[in-house]
Amino acid sequence: MSKRKRLGQEFRALTEEVARLRWDNAQLREENIRLKARVAELGERWGQNSQNSSKPPSTDPPLTPDRPPRSGSGKNPGGQPGHPGHKRELAPPERVKETIPLKPVQCRGCGAALSDEDPRSLPASGNGHP
Repeated sequence: MSKRKRLGQEFRALTEEVARLRWDNAQLREENIRLKARVAELGERWGQNSQNSSKPPSTDPPLTPDRPPRSGSGKNPGGQPGHPGHKRELAPPERVKETIPLKPVQCRGCGAALSDEDPRSLPASGNGHP
């Protein structure tokens, strides 16, 4: 075989190999881009817990430190001074068909019997509503 023919065959073989390697390289680059995106997504998910996402605390892994206690606002619970109260007014007596007195027979707290004259027999709210 002549030197020129052998060089031509080697050139074709090398050209085919270069084309195949370029194709493989392009495939690997695409796969690399997909894998980098997946790693970034998993990294974001890995760092999520109930404190920095909408996940419930029950999905936190074990041994996750408890949330720090919330600091209070400094206000007392309930209606604040100066705030107008909201309550349901009693119906006028002319609209009332029947009044049924409801008095407990025993104390809710200790279970002691209550008499009709016992001051503790007032409703729990103390405002005339049970």
